[in-house]
Parts: sequence; C-alpha cells; structure tokens
Amino acid sequence: MTHLDTGVIKRESFPVMVDAYDTACKEIDQAFELFHNAKLRLESAFGGGLGASFDCIYQLRYSNNSKDIKKNIKKSAWEAFLNRLEIKKFMSIKDLEKFYKSFEDVNKIPDITIDALIEIQTGLMNTAPDYAKRLALEAYEILMPGASERNHHKTNHKYARGTLGQKVILTWCIESAYCGGNFHVGYGHNENRIMAIDKVFHVLDGKGVPAGYRSPLVDTINSTSVSVGQGETDYFKFKCYMNHNLHLQFKRPDLVQKLNQIAGDRSRVAE
Repeated sequence: MTHLDTGVIKRESFPVMVDAYDTACKEIDQAFELFHNAKLRLESAFGGGLGASFDCIYQLRYSNNSKDIKKNIKKSAWEAFLNRLEIKKFMSIKDLEKFYKSFEDVNKIPDITIDALIEIQTGLMNTAPDYAKRLALEAYEILMPGASERNHHKTNHKYARGTLGQKVILTWCIESAYCGGNFHVGYGHNENRIMAIDKVFHVLDGKGVPAGYRSPLVDTINSTSVSVGQGETDYFKFKCYMNHNLHLQFKRPDLVQKLNQIAGDRSRVAE
C-alpha cells in the first residue's frame, strides 16, 4: 500500500478544476480585450503618434497579450494539481527532479483537461511501486555506513553488520544557533536527504506523509531547542549535536527489516 492508494485527488474534483481553468482563461481574454480597447480609445483621443503611449495598461499583468498570461496560468494550474497529488511525499529526490523538469517547458505540457488529469493520476498510481522502490534505494544509500563520508563513525558499523541497523549517525546535516534558539536541518541537499528517510518509513508503513511544512522528522528537528537537543517522531528518536551531526535511532525494527529486504536484499536486521 502506498500514499497514492489513499491520498490521491478524487476524480469528482476534476470537472471543478477544469471548469475553473477554462473560465479563468476566457476571463483573461475578455480582460485583455478591454485593456486593448481602452488603449485604442486613449490613443485616439490623445494622439498615439505624438509621443503619447499607453502601454502602461498592459503592465497590469506584466505582459502585452493574453496568450502569455494563459501559458503561465496553465503552468501554475499543473503545479497546483501536482502539489495536490503530494508527489513530493512519495517520490525520491531524483524522481522529483526528473518529473518537475518534464513540466518546465510550458509549450510542451498538455492542456488542462479531465482526460489529461486522469492520465497523469492513473500513470502515477500504476507506477507507485516503482517510485516506492527507488525511494527505498535512495534512503538506504543515505543511511548505510560506508556509502558516504559517514564511513568513519564506529556507531554506524557497530549497529550495521552488512545491513541497516538500529542506529546511524548522519554528519554535517544539522545547523545550530550558538546563542540559543533551535536546531534546524540544513537547507537544500541535507533537507532533501532527511525528508527522503522520513518518507520511506511512512511509505513502508502503508501511510502517506501527514500534513506539514516539510516532513514530521524535519519539522520536529527544526522545533528542537539547542538546550534540549533531542526528540522523537513516530518512527525515530534523534539527538542533535553542535558538531552538525544527527544521531538517528529507528523505533520500528519491522520497517528497517522491510527496507533491508527491498534495498539491501537481505532479511536480517542487525541487533
């Protein structure tokens, strides 16, 4: 079971979304027609060829034609649709980059129609197991000792004898405020790595990542005061250190075993 099985947009919403998009495009056409007529009227009265320019009318939308505006509207509508599918909560970092890149060129993305929305949703649901597998592989590579700069930490080797164990140290992923305040996960790459770890445990547990600004693990770390330095979520206990390290302990050995089976191709969990 994956997040897509329970968290997808109901198809009954598609007609509402498509109707709103179509209506908005018509209103934009009407608005620009009014802008154009107003510009012609002013130029006729004030003499458009005598130094009087009323192009400022078009600056209301930073464009001089409705076609450009509708292209931007189309791209924004697709972004909103993808956000409602919450693909960020079940895709790996690499899959997200590839997927969003396919929507960068507004001239190549499909029009907003019910059929197009259903096709995207169905395609994501059909390939959800593949996305989940790649997310597991990605999280496994982040967590396994020897796969990165974490190789030198004895804790990683002590708790991982050939497979992912019950604890791991992640280096250089935590920022701290030396004069007080909270710890926080480093932005960008480090944040994506912690989110990937959190996502895979939710997916392995058959749940979608709950609502939050980023993910429960990231959000909890970001709300942990420097004076306390530790906390926990449904799946993890953690300690933050001033040397930028995050000590992570897994609360669900059954999910660790699943991750080892999927990504490590082994069933034994280190004790």
